[in-house]
Amino acid sequence: MKKVLEVFGEPIATGGQEAFVFNNLQSMDSNKFKFDFLTPYSCDNDGRREDIKHLGGTLYELNCLFLPGKSRELIREPIKGFFKKNKYDVVHIHSGSTSVLAIISEIAKKAGTPKVIVHSHCALEKITLFNKINRRLCGMRMKKSVDVYCACSEEAALAKFCPEILSKVQVIRNGIDLNKYKRNITTRKALRERLNAKDTDLVIGHVGRMTYQKNQEYALSVFRTIHSIRPDSQLWLIGDGPDFETIKSKVGELGLENSVKLLGLIQDTSCYYQAFDAFIFPSRFEGLPISLIEAEAAGLPCAVSDFVSKESDIVGDFVRYIPLDNKRAWVDFFVYEAARFNEKATNQLTKAGFSVRDSAKVLEQIYLS
Repeated sequence: MKKVLEVFGEPIATGGQEAFVFNNLQSMDSNKFKFDFLTPYSCDNDGRREDIKHLGGTLYELNCLFLPGKSRELIREPIKGFFKKNKYDVVHIHSGSTSVLAIISEIAKKAGTPKVIVHSHCALEKITLFNKINRRLCGMRMKKSVDVYCACSEEAALAKFCPEILSKVQVIRNGIDLNKYKRNITTRKALRERLNAKDTDLVIGHVGRMTYQKNQEYALSVFRTIHSIRPDSQLWLIGDGPDFETIKSKVGELGLENSVKLLGLIQDTSCYYQAFDAFIFPSRFEGLPISLIEAEAAGLPCAVSDFVSKESDIVGDFVRYIPLDNKRAWVDFFVYEAARFNEKATNQLTKAGFSVRDSAKVLEQIYLS
Protein backbone atom coordinates (compact mmCIF):
# COMPACT_ATOMS: atom_id res chain seq x y z
CA MET A 1 0.00 0.00 0.00
CA LYS A 2 1.39 3.37 -1.06
CA LYS A 3 1.42 6.21 1.46
CA VAL A 4 0.32 9.36 -0.39
CA LEU A 5 0.26 12.90 0.96
CA GLU A 6 -2.02 15.41 -0.77
CA VAL A 7 -0.71 18.91 -0.04
CA PHE A 8 -2.84 22.03 -0.51
CA GLY A 9 -0.79 25.20 -0.86
CA GLU A 10 -3.67 27.36 0.32
CA PRO A 11 -6.28 26.96 3.09
CA ILE A 12 -8.56 24.04 2.29
CA ALA A 13 -11.83 25.69 1.29
CA THR A 14 -14.32 25.23 -1.56
CA GLY A 15 -12.16 25.67 -4.64
CA GLY A 16 -11.61 23.64 -7.76
CA GLN A 17 -8.35 22.05 -6.66
CA GLU A 18 -10.10 20.59 -3.60
CA ALA A 19 -12.88 19.28 -5.84
CA PHE A 20 -10.33 17.71 -8.19
CA VAL A 21 -8.50 15.92 -5.39
CA PHE A 22 -11.52 14.50 -3.60
CA ASN A 23 -13.41 13.60 -6.78
CA ASN A 24 -10.47 11.51 -7.91
CA LEU A 25 -9.41 9.95 -4.61
CA GLN A 26 -12.96 8.80 -3.95
CA SER A 27 -12.89 7.02 -7.33
CA MET A 28 -9.61 5.18 -6.73
CA ASP A 29 -8.99 1.70 -5.40
CA SER A 30 -8.76 2.36 -1.65
CA ASN A 31 -6.88 -0.90 -1.09
CA LYS A 32 -3.85 0.44 -2.96
CA PHE A 33 -3.36 3.71 -1.07
CA LYS A 34 -3.28 5.37 2.33
CA PHE A 35 -4.07 9.06 1.87
CA ASP A 36 -3.18 11.89 4.25
CA PHE A 37 -3.69 15.62 3.76
CA LEU A 38 -1.63 18.69 4.61
CA THR A 39 -2.06 22.44 4.41
CA PRO A 40 0.39 24.99 5.82
CA TYR A 41 -2.70 26.96 6.83
CA SER A 42 -6.09 25.61 7.96
CA CYS A 43 -9.19 23.84 6.69
CA ASP A 44 -12.21 26.13 6.37
CA ASN A 45 -14.57 23.47 5.01
CA ASP A 46 -16.13 20.96 7.40
CA GLY A 47 -17.41 18.95 4.45
CA ARG A 48 -13.82 18.25 3.40
CA ARG A 49 -13.00 17.14 6.94
CA GLU A 50 -15.75 14.55 6.56
CA ASP A 51 -14.38 13.49 3.17
CA ILE A 52 -10.97 12.92 4.76
CA LYS A 53 -12.50 10.78 7.50
CA HIS A 54 -14.34 8.67 4.91
CA LEU A 55 -11.06 8.12 3.08
CA GLY A 56 -9.44 6.98 6.32
CA GLY A 57 -6.89 9.79 6.20
CA THR A 58 -5.41 12.29 8.63
CA LEU A 59 -5.59 16.05 8.11
CA TYR A 60 -2.56 18.09 9.17
CA GLU A 61 -3.05 21.85 9.58
CA LEU A 62 0.07 23.89 10.39
CA ASN A 63 -1.92 27.09 11.01
CA CYS A 64 0.51 29.47 9.31
CA LEU A 65 -0.74 32.98 8.60
CA PHE A 66 -2.20 33.12 5.06
CA LEU A 67 -1.11 36.32 3.29
CA PRO A 68 -2.09 36.20 -0.42
CA GLY A 69 0.30 38.16 -2.58
CA LYS A 70 3.02 38.15 0.08
CA SER A 71 6.10 35.96 0.36
CA ARG A 72 5.31 32.31 1.13
CA GLU A 73 8.66 31.74 2.84
CA LEU A 74 6.86 31.78 6.20
CA ILE A 75 5.75 28.22 5.55
CA ARG A 76 9.27 26.85 5.05
CA GLU A 77 10.20 25.98 8.63
CA PRO A 78 6.79 24.50 9.61
CA ILE A 79 6.89 22.37 6.44
CA LYS A 80 10.43 21.20 7.24
CA GLY A 81 9.28 20.24 10.72
CA PHE A 82 6.40 18.23 9.30
CA PHE A 83 8.60 16.20 6.93
CA LYS A 84 11.11 15.46 9.66
CA LYS A 85 8.35 13.58 11.47
CA ASN A 86 6.38 12.13 8.54
CA LYS A 87 7.48 10.04 5.54
CA TYR A 88 5.53 9.26 2.37
CA ASP A 89 6.01 7.33 -0.85
CA VAL A 90 4.28 10.06 -2.89
CA VAL A 91 3.79 13.76 -2.19
CA HIS A 92 1.33 15.50 -4.53
CA ILE A 93 1.35 19.30 -4.16
CA HIS A 94 -1.59 21.40 -5.38
CA SER A 95 -1.31 25.18 -5.45
CA GLY A 96 -2.03 28.37 -7.31
CA SER A 97 1.38 29.66 -6.23
CA THR A 98 4.56 28.79 -8.12
CA SER A 99 6.58 29.67 -5.01
CA VAL A 100 4.62 27.21 -2.88
CA LEU A 101 5.12 24.43 -5.44
CA ALA A 102 8.87 25.11 -5.37
CA ILE A 103 9.23 25.42 -1.59
CA ILE A 104 7.27 22.31 -0.64
CA SER A 105 8.65 20.12 -3.44
CA GLU A 106 12.19 21.08 -2.46
CA ILE A 107 11.60 20.20 1.20
CA ALA A 108 9.77 16.96 0.38
CA LYS A 109 12.55 15.71 -1.89
CA LYS A 110 15.30 16.60 0.61
CA ALA A 111 13.31 14.66 3.22
CA GLY A 112 13.69 11.56 1.04
CA THR A 113 10.31 11.38 -0.72
CA PRO A 114 10.68 8.99 -3.69
CA LYS A 115 8.06 10.70 -5.88
CA VAL A 116 7.21 14.40 -5.74
CA ILE A 117 4.40 15.76 -7.95
CA VAL A 118 3.49 19.42 -8.48
CA HIS A 119 0.10 20.37 -9.90
CA SER A 120 -1.06 23.72 -11.27
CA HIS A 121 -4.81 24.28 -11.10
CA CYS A 122 -5.04 27.97 -11.96
CA ALA A 123 -4.17 30.44 -14.72
CA LEU A 124 -3.26 34.10 -14.20
CA GLU A 125 -5.14 37.28 -15.06
CA LYS A 126 -1.95 38.58 -16.70
CA ILE A 127 1.58 37.17 -16.81
CA THR A 128 3.77 40.04 -15.64
CA LEU A 129 7.55 40.44 -15.67
CA PHE A 130 7.54 39.43 -12.00
CA ASN A 131 5.62 36.23 -12.86
CA LYS A 132 8.15 35.40 -15.58
CA ILE A 133 11.12 35.91 -13.26
CA ASN A 134 9.43 33.94 -10.48
CA ARG A 135 8.63 31.05 -12.85
CA ARG A 136 12.26 30.97 -13.96
CA LEU A 137 13.73 30.99 -10.44
CA CYS A 138 11.22 28.49 -9.07
CA GLY A 139 11.63 26.33 -12.16
CA MET A 140 15.36 26.01 -11.50
CA ARG A 141 14.60 24.81 -7.97
CA MET A 142 11.84 22.43 -9.06
CA LYS A 143 14.11 20.74 -11.62
CA LYS A 144 16.08 19.26 -8.72
CA SER A 145 13.09 18.12 -6.69
CA VAL A 146 10.09 17.35 -8.92
CA ASP A 147 9.48 13.98 -10.56
CA VAL A 148 6.12 14.71 -12.23
CA TYR A 149 4.62 18.01 -13.41
CA CYS A 150 0.83 18.21 -13.80
CA ALA A 151 -1.71 20.86 -14.77
CA CYS A 152 -5.45 21.00 -15.36
CA SER A 153 -4.96 22.78 -18.70
CA GLU A 154 -2.28 24.19 -20.97
CA GLU A 155 -3.02 27.70 -19.69
CA ALA A 156 -2.57 26.57 -16.09
CA ALA A 157 0.77 25.03 -17.07
CA LEU A 158 1.90 28.26 -18.76
CA ALA A 159 0.95 30.24 -15.67
CA LYS A 160 3.10 28.26 -13.23
CA PHE A 161 5.95 26.58 -15.10
CA CYS A 162 8.87 28.05 -17.03
CA PRO A 163 9.20 27.27 -20.79
CA GLU A 164 11.86 24.56 -20.26
CA ILE A 165 9.45 22.57 -18.10
CA LEU A 166 6.34 22.81 -20.28
CA SER A 167 7.20 19.83 -22.49
CA LYS A 168 7.26 17.66 -19.36
CA VAL A 169 3.86 18.74 -18.04
CA GLN A 170 1.09 16.15 -18.07
CA VAL A 171 -2.38 17.67 -18.47
CA ILE A 172 -4.88 15.75 -16.32
CA ARG A 173 -8.52 16.46 -17.03
CA ASN A 174 -10.72 17.73 -14.21
CA GLY A 175 -12.78 14.57 -14.23
CA ILE A 176 -16.21 14.47 -12.60
CA ASP A 177 -18.91 11.86 -12.00
CA LEU A 178 -20.89 12.59 -15.14
CA ASN A 179 -23.89 10.49 -14.10
CA LYS A 180 -24.63 12.87 -11.20
CA TYR A 181 -25.32 15.71 -13.63
CA LYS A 182 -27.71 14.00 -16.02
CA ARG A 183 -31.03 15.86 -16.22
CA ASN A 184 -33.62 14.42 -13.84
CA ILE A 185 -37.01 16.08 -14.24
CA THR A 186 -38.22 14.99 -10.78
CA THR A 187 -35.17 16.49 -9.09
CA ARG A 188 -35.46 19.64 -11.18
CA LYS A 189 -39.12 20.22 -10.32
CA ALA A 190 -38.67 19.48 -6.62
CA LEU A 191 -35.74 21.87 -6.18
CA ARG A 192 -37.35 24.69 -8.17
CA GLU A 193 -40.53 24.31 -6.12
CA ARG A 194 -38.54 24.43 -2.86
CA LEU A 195 -36.76 27.62 -3.94
CA ASN A 196 -39.90 29.29 -5.33
CA ALA A 197 -39.09 29.10 -9.02
CA LYS A 198 -41.89 28.27 -11.45
CA ASP A 199 -41.41 25.84 -14.33
CA THR A 200 -41.54 28.77 -16.74
CA ASP A 201 -39.06 30.98 -14.83
CA LEU A 202 -35.61 31.56 -16.30
CA VAL A 203 -33.13 30.37 -13.66
CA ILE A 204 -29.51 31.36 -14.27
CA GLY A 205 -26.94 29.70 -12.08
CA HIS A 206 -23.37 30.32 -10.95
CA VAL A 207 -21.16 28.09 -8.79
CA GLY A 208 -17.89 29.45 -7.49
CA ARG A 209 -15.96 30.78 -4.53
CA MET A 210 -16.84 34.42 -3.94
CA THR A 211 -13.60 36.14 -4.83
CA TYR A 212 -12.18 38.78 -7.17
CA GLN A 213 -11.27 36.02 -9.64
CA LYS A 214 -14.85 34.73 -10.02
CA ASN A 215 -16.28 38.23 -10.59
CA GLN A 216 -19.80 37.69 -9.24
CA GLU A 217 -20.40 41.47 -9.19
CA TYR A 218 -20.34 41.41 -12.98
CA ALA A 219 -22.90 38.59 -12.97
CA LEU A 220 -25.17 40.80 -10.85
CA SER A 221 -24.75 43.71 -13.24
CA VAL A 222 -25.67 41.55 -16.23
CA PHE A 223 -28.59 39.98 -14.40
CA ARG A 224 -30.03 43.36 -13.44
CA THR A 225 -30.55 44.11 -17.14
CA ILE A 226 -31.83 40.59 -17.86
CA HIS A 227 -34.37 40.94 -15.07
CA SER A 228 -35.64 44.23 -16.48
CA ILE A 229 -36.41 42.36 -19.72
CA ARG A 230 -37.46 39.07 -18.12
CA PRO A 231 -39.14 39.79 -14.76
CA ASP A 232 -39.61 36.03 -14.35
CA SER A 233 -35.84 35.47 -14.21
CA GLN A 234 -33.81 34.47 -11.15
CA LEU A 235 -30.08 34.31 -10.42
CA TRP A 236 -28.86 31.61 -8.04
CA LEU A 237 -25.35 32.10 -6.68
CA ILE A 238 -23.78 29.10 -4.94
CA GLY A 239 -20.58 29.60 -2.98
CA ASP A 240 -18.92 31.32 -0.06
CA GLY A 241 -15.71 33.26 0.32
CA PRO A 242 -14.17 36.60 1.27
CA ASP A 243 -16.46 38.61 -1.04
CA PHE A 244 -19.73 37.12 0.21
CA GLU A 245 -20.79 40.17 2.25
CA THR A 246 -19.82 42.51 -0.60
CA ILE A 247 -22.00 40.55 -3.01
CA LYS A 248 -24.86 40.49 -0.49
CA SER A 249 -24.67 44.27 -0.13
CA LYS A 250 -24.58 44.70 -3.90
CA VAL A 251 -27.77 42.65 -4.28
CA GLY A 252 -29.48 45.07 -1.90
CA GLU A 253 -28.10 48.14 -3.67
CA LEU A 254 -29.47 46.88 -6.99
CA GLY A 255 -32.86 46.05 -5.49
CA LEU A 256 -32.59 42.39 -6.48
CA GLU A 257 -33.33 40.75 -3.12
CA ASN A 258 -36.44 39.01 -4.48
CA SER A 259 -34.79 37.60 -7.60
CA VAL A 260 -31.22 36.76 -6.52
CA LYS A 261 -30.65 33.82 -4.20
CA LEU A 262 -27.36 33.64 -2.29
CA LEU A 263 -27.30 29.94 -1.46
CA GLY A 264 -23.93 29.86 0.28
CA LEU A 265 -21.66 26.84 0.55
CA ILE A 266 -23.27 23.63 -0.73
CA GLN A 267 -21.17 20.48 -0.58
CA ASP A 268 -22.94 18.58 -3.39
CA THR A 269 -24.19 20.98 -6.06
CA SER A 270 -25.16 18.40 -8.69
CA CYS A 271 -28.94 18.69 -8.20
CA TYR A 272 -28.77 22.49 -8.48
CA TYR A 273 -27.34 22.32 -12.00
CA GLN A 274 -30.41 20.31 -12.94
CA ALA A 275 -32.63 23.14 -11.73
CA PHE A 276 -30.75 25.78 -13.76
CA ASP A 277 -31.72 26.82 -17.28
CA ALA A 278 -28.33 28.37 -18.06
CA PHE A 279 -24.96 29.07 -16.47
CA ILE A 280 -23.04 32.34 -16.11
CA PHE A 281 -19.28 32.37 -15.52
CA PRO A 282 -17.63 35.83 -15.85
CA SER A 283 -14.24 34.99 -14.31
CA ARG A 284 -11.32 37.36 -14.70
CA PHE A 285 -8.94 34.38 -15.14
CA GLU A 286 -9.18 30.59 -14.99
CA GLY A 287 -7.31 27.38 -15.67
CA LEU A 288 -10.00 24.81 -16.43
CA PRO A 289 -12.86 25.34 -13.96
CA ILE A 290 -14.60 22.27 -12.60
CA SER A 291 -17.89 24.11 -12.11
CA LEU A 292 -18.00 24.93 -15.84
CA ILE A 293 -17.40 21.26 -16.69
CA GLU A 294 -20.25 20.38 -14.32
CA ALA A 295 -22.54 22.88 -16.04
CA GLU A 296 -21.66 21.43 -19.43
CA ALA A 297 -22.32 17.92 -18.08
CA ALA A 298 -25.77 19.10 -17.02
CA GLY A 299 -26.47 20.10 -20.62
CA LEU A 300 -26.68 23.82 -19.89
CA PRO A 301 -25.95 26.68 -22.27
CA CYS A 302 -23.02 28.55 -20.70
CA ALA A 303 -21.89 32.14 -21.10
CA VAL A 304 -18.29 32.54 -19.95
CA SER A 305 -15.73 35.32 -20.13
CA ASP A 306 -13.08 35.16 -22.83
CA PHE A 307 -10.48 34.97 -20.05
CA VAL A 308 -11.54 31.38 -19.38
CA SER A 309 -9.38 28.73 -21.05
CA LYS A 310 -10.78 27.67 -24.43
CA GLU A 311 -9.90 24.11 -23.43
CA SER A 312 -13.05 24.18 -21.31
CA ASP A 313 -15.27 24.20 -24.41
CA ILE A 314 -16.06 20.51 -24.82
CA VAL A 315 -19.67 20.68 -26.01
CA GLY A 316 -19.43 23.03 -28.98
CA ASP A 317 -22.09 25.69 -29.42
CA PHE A 318 -23.39 25.34 -25.86
CA VAL A 319 -20.43 27.39 -24.55
CA ARG A 320 -20.17 31.02 -25.61
CA TYR A 321 -17.02 33.06 -24.82
CA ILE A 322 -17.93 36.74 -24.38
CA PRO A 323 -15.67 39.72 -23.56
CA LEU A 324 -16.42 41.41 -20.25
CA ASP A 325 -16.63 44.78 -22.00
CA ASN A 326 -19.61 43.60 -24.09
CA LYS A 327 -22.39 43.51 -21.51
CA ARG A 328 -25.09 43.61 -24.21
CA ALA A 329 -23.85 40.28 -25.63
CA TRP A 330 -24.10 38.69 -22.16
CA VAL A 331 -27.67 39.93 -21.77
CA ASP A 332 -28.70 38.79 -25.25
CA PHE A 333 -27.29 35.32 -24.66
CA PHE A 334 -29.56 34.70 -21.68
CA VAL A 335 -32.62 36.48 -23.05
CA TYR A 336 -32.55 34.93 -26.53
CA GLU A 337 -30.35 31.81 -26.49
CA ALA A 338 -30.71 30.14 -23.09
CA ALA A 339 -33.84 28.09 -23.78
CA ARG A 340 -32.12 24.90 -24.92
CA PHE A 341 -30.65 21.72 -23.49
CA ASN A 342 -27.75 19.54 -24.67
CA GLU A 343 -28.87 15.91 -24.62
CA LYS A 344 -25.47 14.71 -25.89
CA ALA A 345 -23.40 16.28 -23.10
CA THR A 346 -22.51 13.08 -21.23
CA ASN A 347 -21.22 11.34 -24.36
CA GLN A 348 -19.27 14.42 -25.47
CA LEU A 349 -17.53 14.81 -22.10
CA THR A 350 -16.79 11.10 -21.81
CA LYS A 351 -15.10 11.08 -25.24
CA ALA A 352 -13.07 14.15 -24.22
CA GLY A 353 -11.75 12.39 -21.11
CA PHE A 354 -13.73 14.24 -18.44
CA SER A 355 -15.12 11.19 -16.67
CA VAL A 356 -13.65 10.91 -13.17
CA ARG A 357 -13.08 7.21 -13.78
CA ASP A 358 -10.59 8.11 -16.50
CA SER A 359 -8.80 10.87 -14.58
CA ALA A 360 -8.60 8.67 -11.47
CA LYS A 361 -6.94 5.91 -13.53
CA VAL A 362 -4.34 8.40 -14.75
CA LEU A 363 -3.56 9.47 -11.19
CA GLU A 364 -3.39 5.86 -10.00
CA GLN A 365 -0.79 5.10 -12.68
CA ILE A 366 1.28 8.13 -11.67
CA TYR A 367 1.18 7.18 -7.97
CA LEU A 368 2.00 3.52 -8.58
CA SER A 369 4.68 3.85 -11.26
